[in-house]
Amino acid sequence: MASWRASLSAGLTRYLLAGAALCSALYVVGLLGFAGAAHGALSGDPGPFLDTEVRSVPVEEASRMGRSGREGAGPYLADFFAEVAEAGLRPDAGGPHTYRAGDSLVFYRVVQTGASGVEIRFLDCHEALRLLRAVKLAAVTALLASFAAFAALGRRLVGAVEGRQALSDEIAGRLLHDVKTPLAALLASGEGAAPGAATCPEGALDELADAFDRLLLLGGPSGGDPCATDAREVVLDAARLVDRDAEGPGGRLAVDAPEPARVVCDGRCVAAVLYCVAKAALAEADGCVRLFARSGTAVSLGVSWEVAAGVPGNETLAPLLERLPAAEACAVEAETAARRRRVSFVCPLSRA
Repeated sequence: MASWRASLSAGLTRYLLAGAALCSALYVVGLLGFAGAAHGALSGDPGPFLDTEVRSVPVEEASRMGRSGREGAGPYLADFFAEVAEAGLRPDAGGPHTYRAGDSLVFYRVVQTGASGVEIRFLDCHEALRLLRAVKLAAVTALLASFAAFAALGRRLVGAVEGRQALSDEIAGRLLHDVKTPLAALLASGEGAAPGAATCPEGALDELADAFDRLLLLGGPSGGDPCATDAREVVLDAARLVDRDAEGPGGRLAVDAPEPARVVCDGRCVAAVLYCVAKAALAEADGCVRLFARSGTAVSLGVSWEVAAGVPGNETLAPLLERLPAAEACAVEAETAARRRRVSFVCPLSRA
């Protein structure tokens, strides 16, 4: 699963870099467009710009307001006038200029108004600067929030894939063991046999073929999204798979699934786990092994059996039972009394 985690990390990194580049590009384009529009307003006749009036003030008055401080010009223009409006300021031949200091942002031009008059036309844009900062903060916040959401979703998806893969590996390992047992018997029967002698034990090839069939059928979960499945059919599928391990029909294996009930699960995956549990139960059962499906507020699918007194619980099933809830939306309930054993999978009912 390292590849899944590496892919998730690389994808999130690309998303964050792409989002940061896009936000930066949009912010720069917006800032350039804002500055271009302000310069255009100052180059033409004075008029409204983003609810801000192009204002004009003679150089002499601006110089006086700059000297008098904030009382004469306001908090955002006093420093501007004090720095820009100097005695002997002449009209400029170039385009509008920009003054930026702290929270103050002013676009201005020095123009000739008559034979000897010179004035400063300017746009006080400190409110627009605040708006731009708020937009930038909102964009960064949205980017980080979406990144966190995608990261959380990615971790959940990777966890689900890891759980399903672990369950698939556990089932495949158990089914491979079913294949190895008859195969080992066939190989052992051929060792040291006389040439031309019959070396195949009776039924060994059938047992091996049956084990291969199960391996192909239940080699792992289907990997599809959980969907509405008939719980009774899931139990019957598991019973059909394990039936040849029983001592004849109605002998050591019984099915208790009187009513159909729709559940949300991967039926093939759950049937595979039921098969593995039933196989282990048949190995230690003192009597009948029962596959059941019972419905109520939820549906319980499971296996129950009785063992001889003093027989310990089958610990080899623990990894399989721990991995099922990680792959399926179900709860595992295990009962280990003095003689009674029961393993149940509680799945949600389908509301469809």
